[in-house]
Amino acid sequence: FLGGITKEDRFKAVVTIVLYYGSEPWQGARTLNDLLDLDSVPDKVKDLLNDYRIHILEVRRIQELDRYQTDLREAFGFIQKSGDKAAVINFAFENAEKFQKLEEDAYDVISILTGSKELETMKEKYREKGGKINMCEAIRGLIEEGKAIGLSLGDQGRSQTVARNMYARGFTAEEAAGLIGISHTQIRDWYDEWQKERS
Repeated sequence: FLGGITKEDRFKAVVTIVLYYGSEPWQGARTLNDLLDLDSVPDKVKDLLNDYRIHILEVRRIQELDRYQTDLREAFGFIQKSGDKAAVINFAFENAEKFQKLEEDAYDVISILTGSKELETMKEKYREKGGKINMCEAIRGLIEEGKAIGLSLGDQGRSQTVARNMYARGFTAEEAAGLIGISHTQIRDWYDEWQKERS
């Protein structure tokens, strides 16, 4: 036998799986022959070609997540719901026991495949003893940050409305900054913008 293989030798079985997590359904090849340019191959030769199925695992279309007993269940479920913030939060807190002690590699998969830079930067803050990540707390942290940003933007919006009224009544930027309690630089930027609108 070529290569020193004997009739008793056996190869290890290998299954190749394409892990696809795109939001659109898989449109690529599903067999080896789908990848081959067979237009110029005679039919008699085509019959001699071995075809192999390509196993595609479409993460966003898995119906029975409970078949997965590892952190894949949580990772796949999170990825499936990543377009809907409320669904993500519900899924995480419905499965809090697992998400409170998530393996680091599962946390990394979730943050990378969902494109969540916030989760990536918060990882160390919510690391528990033993190296696992408390993702429930990370999500709570994101929610609290979002609320704080929302309140800040709301305050800024109200301040801008007051500043605009003062601008319309002839107050200087310095007077407006002093009365509203916002930096002179911010007020000056707004005044400049409103001046341009008048021009």
